[in-house]
Amino acid sequence: MANVKTTMGIYTGAKASEADNNLVRMEDFLDRRLAYAGGNQDQRIEGAASSIRGQFVNPDSIRKFASRTAPTLTPITAIQLAFTNPVGTTPDGQGKEKRAVKRALLTKTVSGQNDDLYKRCFDNMASAGFDRYFIRFGSEGDIAWPPHSFMPMDDHPRGNDDLYRDAFAHVVTLAREVFEDKLTSIYTTTAFAGQLKMVCADGRVRSKLEAGYPGGQYVDVVGCDLYLAKDVIRKLDERAKITQGFAFNRGKQFAFDEWGITPDGRKTTSGNQIAFIRWMHQFLDGLPTKGAGSLSHHSLFAEWAQSDFFDDYLASVKWEVKKLFGG
Repeated sequence: MANVKTTMGIYTGAKASEADNNLVRMEDFLDRRLAYAGGNQDQRIEGAASSIRGQFVNPDSIRKFASRTAPTLTPITAIQLAFTNPVGTTPDGQGKEKRAVKRALLTKTVSGQNDDLYKRCFDNMASAGFDRYFIRFGSEGDIAWPPHSFMPMDDHPRGNDDLYRDAFAHVVTLAREVFEDKLTSIYTTTAFAGQLKMVCADGRVRSKLEAGYPGGQYVDVVGCDLYLAKDVIRKLDERAKITQGFAFNRGKQFAFDEWGITPDGRKTTSGNQIAFIRWMHQFLDGLPTKGAGSLSHHSLFAEWAQSDFFDDYLASVKWEVKKLFGG
């Protein structure tokens, strides 16, 4: 059985101002130390026409808790594979034109035009002096979230998967020059990615999980983000097994980089929410202890709009988390 507690972290939330506080609150609530922390704080590294807007806990935030957190506390970060002018409009939604813009942004990364920005970002992270750096390259790369997505558009079915893979490999290579053997590279999708199919740039049909995979030499952990929303737990279980099986078949460890209950999930019955917490613990506990498909880490999302763990979760659901994951 996997060691569910020692591999647990917290995704501190969407509000940068609360990230530090949420880490402390969760450790106090669970009555134990956490091993990982991630979040949506910006570390903006400015360039001539671009900036990196990474989703991660700034190393300065975690330094504040050096005396009270576990010495192995490690930031789980998300680095975008493409970015645009901070004063411009980020392309979103559907349409051939916007797909072309996304392709141009990925091409810029692959060609090395953004290398200086990435290197400055990685150097700043490395200065924190952690033993390990867990980085999600491309964040949830299978979604139509700009500008790092490779999802196909309705009027142009072929995606940007070829450039996405090239950009992933390029940025991982840059990161390894800085972090060397301290880097854990994570390929993360959502739990839907294994089921949804897309027509790729080469005309072949693959699942999004398969389409974006850059190759084993650039990936240490295959992760997915999974939340209770409107779906029944049976479907969540199926999706989690697809991603974990994908990791196993490629000889990689598995992770839930984010998990929790969305605002829609909180509208379901308390019994359903508790069942989700129990299912999550059972699924994690049943994973191998080492090797392919084993559990690398998992992170409970602590704060989301209308779904803050401390303020919005039902008391019975919070205490189920404490009972199963606490000290």
